[in-house]
Amino acid sequence: DLTQVDARKVASALRSGAAAVALRVDDGLVRGAAVSAGGAQATYAPLEVSGPVHDALLDEEVDKHVHDAKVMERVLTATGGGLDGVSFDTLVAGYLLDPATTVYDLGSLSERYLGTDLLAGLEEGEDAGQLFAEDPWRRTAAEAAAVGLLVPVMGERIDKEGLRALLDDVELPLSSVL
Repeated sequence: DLTQVDARKVASALRSGAAAVALRVDDGLVRGAAVSAGGAQATYAPLEVSGPVHDALLDEEVDKHVHDAKVMERVLTATGGGLDGVSFDTLVAGYLLDPATTVYDLGSLSERYLGTDLLAGLEEGEDAGQLFAEDPWRRTAAEAAAVGLLVPVMGERIDKEGLRALLDDVELPLSSVL
């Protein structure tokens, strides 16, 4: 269930509790953000240069779940923003759970841990150059929904395998440094 709303609603959803976040980036600029509290639902909003979503992303008290915090932070920092308060990164968790694998994209992780590639058919650029191409906001919203579904499953595996301290105390803080 993917919906498009205004930025104030996305910021409110982000501040209402732990939420998965995905960004739509074009030409190095953040063009939109999607938030999911889980349950295969996500809301998306186009973004301006600054505003309530950017403020929530900078707020370390707002609990965020992401995929590849390093890239997200780099893009946000380059555009005058930032990212703080990341409590789960599905890319890092995927590596900790299976370091021998070389692929940690959201599609592969969702197939591995949820049994289906939630992003199949939503490949970036597949409609490039077509006159009536679908707005790419749906892919960003689907990414947030995928992260929202992956976090509880992967988090449980992280806990079972005794990797929580490594994730929380070493990997997530190091991700910001890198």
